[in-house]
Parts: sequence; C-alpha cells; structure tokens
Amino acid sequence: PINWPVLDDLGVADALRECQPVKISRFAISTADGRTAAGPLPVQRALHSGLGLRRSVLDNLLVNRARRAGVAVEEGCSVTAISREKIGWSINCRGPAGNQTRYARVLVAADGRNSRTARQLGLDIAQARSGGSVGFQMQLSLTSGLRDSVEIHQFSGGYAGVLRLDRETVNLAFTIKRSCLHD
Repeated sequence: PINWPVLDDLGVADALRECQPVKISRFAISTADGRTAAGPLPVQRALHSGLGLRRSVLDNLLVNRARRAGVAVEEGCSVTAISREKIGWSINCRGPAGNQTRYARVLVAADGRNSRTARQLGLDIAQARSGGSVGFQMQLSLTSGLRDSVEIHQFSGGYAGVLRLDRETVNLAFTIKRSCLHD
C-alpha cells in the first residue's frame, strides 16, 4: 500500500487498477512452533490496498509507460558487455539486428536476483548466491482460502510466502537452509 504514490508518479496506478488485481488488505504470519499473528496492512488512502498480481503484468505496464515517456526500449537483446564511460554507459548487445553498441546516461539493472548486469560489472553477488539457503518459487492452482492476505509461514530451516495472484492462482515462494535438503 505504501507504494501507491510511487506508482502514481510513474503514471501506472490507473492502469494497474484497470488490470483488476487481487486486492490485498491483510498480513498474516506463523512461526515454526505454530503461533500466528495477523492484521490489516496500513492503508494510505481508500483505494490504496496492496496488490496481488503477476510480475509480468507490472513489468509490461512499466515498459509501456517508459516507451510513452520517450525511453528507447530494446527487447529480445542480450547484453554482452557493459562499461562505464566518462558521462554514462556503453552497452554492447546482441539482438535480432546483430551486435550493436548503445550509450546511456543512466543504467538501470532491472534484471532480477540473478543479475547478469551485476555480474558483468563485477558486483559481489556471488556471496548472496553462495549463502546457506536456497530459494524456490512456483505458482499453484487455488482451490480454497487465501482471500485478501499475504502470508508468511516459518518452519524449521526456512520460511514460505503465499500470495494470491488472480482468481485461480497462488504464488508460493520459499527459502530453506541448504543443510535441510536431502537427496
């Protein structure tokens, strides 16, 4: 809910509402020993609940808004090299038109937790990946329950998060200590 002002500033708030996302108004958490707590999410304004929606929906809205704002968007390209220049960035990429070099004043690495950009820039993401835990994420068919809440469930060795994405789909993401995994 606290991100609605950012979504308004980005010019995608109205489009998000039109996508009919799942409105999330509650948060619940359970501990490994079975204790639970739940409560409402903080509300900024009447229409500003949390949202459950597929990441691809948000990404699509943001990239289309960027295009309308004049940003050159290149899809289907693979970044092969990045280097810092005096007044920005040099970005080599391979795409449908072959190898090309683009220049940008600002570089936004919105390529996720396994960021190729971070690796190419030599940022220390190896530590995050070689940690003691492993994460998984999957989407499941919703059969009952889980109406308007985001839930975190702790268990011995990890935790899971559950969020409804649409009428029939739930996102399950969890992390578990590597030492708890067995062949």
